[in-house]
Amino acid sequence: MCGRMADKFLFQYRDGLEKRVKSHRMGVPSNSIKKMPLPQKLSPLHFIVILVAIIASVLLVLWLKPERAGTMRPVAPTRVVTTEVAQTDLRPSYRVTGQLAPMQRAALHFEVAGRLVARHVEPGQRVQAGEVLLELDAGDYSDAVRLARAQLQQEQATVARDSELLRLAIESRELQQQEVKRLQRLGSESLTSQSRLDEARQKLGQLAAEAVRLEYAVNTAGARISQRRVDLARAERNLARARLSAPFAGVINRVEAEVGEYMQSNRTVVELLDDSKLDLALEVSGAVAAALRPGQSIAVQLDGRDIEGTLVALQSEPDSSTHTHALRVRIEAPGLMPGTLADVLLPLSPQRGVLVVPVPALLHDAGDSYLFTLEGDTVRRVAVDTGIRDGERQVVRGNIAAGTTIVARDVAALADGQRVEAR
Repeated sequence: MCGRMADKFLFQYRDGLEKRVKSHRMGVPSNSIKKMPLPQKLSPLHFIVILVAIIASVLLVLWLKPERAGTMRPVAPTRVVTTEVAQTDLRPSYRVTGQLAPMQRAALHFEVAGRLVARHVEPGQRVQAGEVLLELDAGDYSDAVRLARAQLQQEQATVARDSELLRLAIESRELQQQEVKRLQRLGSESLTSQSRLDEARQKLGQLAAEAVRLEYAVNTAGARISQRRVDLARAERNLARARLSAPFAGVINRVEAEVGEYMQSNRTVVELLDDSKLDLALEVSGAVAAALRPGQSIAVQLDGRDIEGTLVALQSEPDSSTHTHALRVRIEAPGLMPGTLADVLLPLSPQRGVLVVPVPALLHDAGDSYLFTLEGDTVRRVAVDTGIRDGERQVVRGNIAAGTTIVARDVAALADGQRVEAR
């Protein structure tokens, strides 16, 4: 609609101008001709309407313009870098990175409870084996030792008394037995003798019972004394446990106890590290673990220098979740700090006459490995089995032969049967 209004306005303006020019050429006075109304001055709205109409017309023409028919161009072959499958002898090694840790680490805690009265060490301080680190209030434990010692002495005295009483009881029983025999010889005619005989027999029974009781006390004296000695030894150990000592020489890493604080027996208060030697904890596959043995020398690279380590531990059965074998390499080098990263070169079993390819030439898909062989100007995907890896070379086995041309890298974008241009 805006376009039609603009066209009508322009047409009326052009028609009026043509009539005035024609009358002027014929000599007709201009005042005798009916004056045509001149167009009024264009307002900004008119300019906007005209501009919109022009833009709409251009867009309409572009939209109705027929499309040019596309031309099909042949797809250029993919450029690939090739190499050949090589057959060689290998003395491979497996590089793995680990973190140095102290040879020994102990989380120390009190074996008895009590209030802390002395703290003798701070983090970073070096201590010797047996050196006292922390102390508890030992009053109750000292009293327990004195009580146990007194009970042991009392028991020993009781045993000595019972032994003497048993000796006397045995003598009295023998004398009473003789008295009973004497009264029996007097006969049974005398009423007085019979009464005295009954009394003697009754007293003999009492002496025999007392002798049995004392004999039992003497026979079990060793067990009672042993029990008292055990109580004394336990009390002495608890008294010694009120002082926390270093089990080995090392450096204090953490102290989590303050003087006046009540210590529970299950709370770790001191962490002690033995950093005289450092261990490198690693995890390797079964193929790598099979080529190692405890005690062999291992090359370690640390801060640009080569250090010799010793394989001190090797897990025989793999971890059930990671299927890897844990091992530890011990390093004895002054000045090393725990937490430093180090590279370890683990020697593997020698390989003779094996096929090797560059590691980037392998395509791993759904757990399987593939190589792309070159046949003319196309590639074929060939499944292979992989062996050990030696740096940037990978041992392969399967339907592949030495000297076969393969794609050396950038194989993720290739497909079986794809045309390529080899370089």
